[in-house]
Amino acid sequence: MKGTSIFLALVFFCASLLTSIPLTASETPPIDLVNFEVQLDNRNVIINWVTAEEVTTDMYYIERSLDGTNFSIVGEAEGAGNSTVEIKYFYMDILEPTISGTVYYRFTQTDLDGTSSTSSIKSISAPPSGINPFTPVMINPVTVDITQISDIVIQEGNTSPFVNIFDLNGKLVHSKRQEIWNEITIPQDLPKGHYIVDIRNQNTRFVTRFIKA
Repeated sequence: MKGTSIFLALVFFCASLLTSIPLTASETPPIDLVNFEVQLDNRNVIINWVTAEEVTTDMYYIERSLDGTNFSIVGEAEGAGNSTVEIKYFYMDILEPTISGTVYYRFTQTDLDGTSSTSSIKSISAPPSGINPFTPVMINPVTVDITQISDIVIQEGNTSPFVNIFDLNGKLVHSKRQEIWNEITIPQDLPKGHYIVDIRNQNTRFVTRFIKA
């Protein structure tokens, strides 16, 4: 009887030790982040990050803040799912004319199971904008060949503008001079995706984003 009591006491003692130790599941890190950089090119912010390995990565959400605390999503990139090779990601954020001073960036990575993690915070110092303070507005997504742009205000006597369209890697995909400011022609063979349109001449410039559907 005494032996049984000692045995039961040992069982309860061991059980109490197990329940008092916090258990952490063995998890594979969702990504192996090699590098994360934010650079300023004029008033274009270039966000780069490189991964060496990804496990069930779904999406990356690029976030911007003007105070370092309150962030909002300005772009996104599709994750690789599962990968063991180096992958380079790139995003270009065009700052609105009203933004100057310190601007903060980070990205949030989400997995296929819904879990997420957030990167460290990087910052740049944006100079005052020389761009017209009126921000052009396009109807998104663009589904027609010719689209209207509103809220364009130009200086009197401005000549016909050049229209340049870039993909988010900064590659020029379309360039044309046109007679009017508030209408641009979207190339029929432009693949679906996110683009940047830069409308300018010697005196006036407008930059905005659009989605080709």
